[in-house]
Amino acid sequence: EELNYLPPALRVRKELESAREAISRAQTEEAVRVIVAEINAQIRDLNRLGAEGPPSTLMPLDVEVVVERWRAS
Repeated sequence: EELNYLPPALRVRKELESAREAISRAQTEEAVRVIVAEINAQIRDLNRLGAEGPPSTLMPLDVEVVVERWRAS
């Protein structure tokens, strides 16, 4: 059954990598803001609830900084 289980902290790290790739391909500022909001929600949930496995050292992304970098690129 090809199950693949990652501890929550590692899963969110992978999601963050995917979010950063999606941001680099985003066509609009609104899309960037949606992507950041979604990954930030996951990070906040992880940090708030705690998790098994390695501890989370992730902090939510600063949406304005991300948007500014997206504009510059």
